[in-house]
Amino acid sequence: MAAVSVRIDRAVRLLGKLNLGETCTTDEYANNLISLNAMLDGWRNEKLMCYTMQDESVTLAATNNTRTVGPSGNLVTTRPVEIQSAYIIYSNVSIPVKILTDQEWADLPDKISTSTYPNRLNYKPDMPNGTLYLYPVPNASSVLHLITRTPVLAFSAVTDTVTLPPGWEDAIDTNLAIRLAPEYKTTASPEVRQMAVTSLASLKRINSRPTKTTTELGALFGRHHSNILTG
Repeated sequence: MAAVSVRIDRAVRLLGKLNLGETCTTDEYANNLISLNAMLDGWRNEKLMCYTMQDESVTLAATNNTRTVGPSGNLVTTRPVEIQSAYIIYSNVSIPVKILTDQEWADLPDKISTSTYPNRLNYKPDMPNGTLYLYPVPNASSVLHLITRTPVLAFSAVTDTVTLPPGWEDAIDTNLAIRLAPEYKTTASPEVRQMAVTSLASLKRINSRPTKTTTELGALFGRHHSNILTG
């Protein structure tokens, strides 16, 4: 756990623009914080740069087929880039909800059909709040749970104290050094560039989750076994 200023100082020190024990000026901190937040904002679009999953919920009202998610939405939170999975809690029972692509949503012929609870949703990552479109339209109250990836968010000040998962400090420091190099009219050393690449690769490896693949072949062949050579 350390202040954001510590991360910035190390990044500048890796560029050789600070000596051990020195710190950035007030103007440098302000400028470098902008660069740091820009880097973190870009990382938010990368699935493997999100370090955990979060489960958040929003109450669904009868006859309402949309909910908003974001800083001023029905669910007040960081606007998700995408929804990983979802489920409904109704009468203390957990029911999976399928996430539809835009095309799958467009293909639904009757979007005003009603049911006790929805079993499908489509997510539009609008700004500033994302919008959830639900199908069928619920005719009773239930609770929708959304599973989203948690990114490292922007810092508001260099005095912020942050606790990061293992490996993140090194990834932030070394990659920020590369980002800041043009502003300090220099280039990061090959050693720093390699540290940046290695640290990011390590985080992405840890944050990766296996994807379960499915096939429709079982439905085609039923219980009968098929040999690829003999048919």
